[in-house]
Order: sequence, then structure tokens, then C-alpha cells
Amino acid sequence: MQLFNSSKAGLPGFFDPVPGEAKELYVLYRFRGRLHEVTGADEAPLCIPLQRDALPESTSRFLAGESIPSQAAPPPRRAAAD
Repeated sequence: MQLFNSSKAGLPGFFDPVPGEAKELYVLYRFRGRLHEVTGADEAPLCIPLQRDALPESTSRFLAGESIPSQAAPPPRRAAAD
């Protein structure tokens, strides 16, 4: 998909909540089973999907609601000083 260098506020499903202020567009999308994300200026062109936008597999599983075991043990708790 390609969106050209113009404001996205006029596209169906979008609007400009604060006219005259600089905006960024954040897109989280799934492509071929992997989550991707991209953020860009409202007026900048947007071309997706791109490999560089792919999230790490662990992030994709976390956002999908899966429980991800911790890689490292938590630090030991310090005893309270009296």
C-alpha cells in the first residue's frame, strides 16, 4: 500500500483532531502472520509492507496476548534496613 506525501486527515476513516498542529501517523499491521509497525509524519509518503518495520517475534506474540517467559531471573530482593 502506498500513501503519497499529503495529509492523511482527508482519507476515509481519518480526521484532524487539532487543525494546524504537526501530526504523526502510527500504523500497526499484520503481514504474512508477523506484526509490523511504522510511524511517520502526516505529510510524508507511507509505503507498506517493509521488512524493516517487522517487530521481533517475541513482541508479536506478546501483543497477540501470549504469555512470554522471562529470559532472565528477577534481581534478588534486598532485606529492609531496620
